[in-house]
Amino acid sequence: MSAFFDFVWRNWREVLELTGQHLLLVVKAMAFAVAIGIPVGVLLTRRASLKRPVLAVAGVLQTV
Repeated sequence: MSAFFDFVWRNWREVLELTGQHLLLVVKAMAFAVAIGIPVGVLLTRRASLKRPVLAVAGVLQTV
């Protein structure tokens, strides 16, 4: 375990930069998912007939 902390200590700038990049990617992905998910969720509450096809597409996308 000390090898891990030694690595982080020696490379803290790179670790910090890569952590920031990772967090930015997570925020962008979450914003994209929310921008699609909320309107689709509202649509599905109003049109139950679309539920099966939308959930099928969502299942395929989650698998990919």
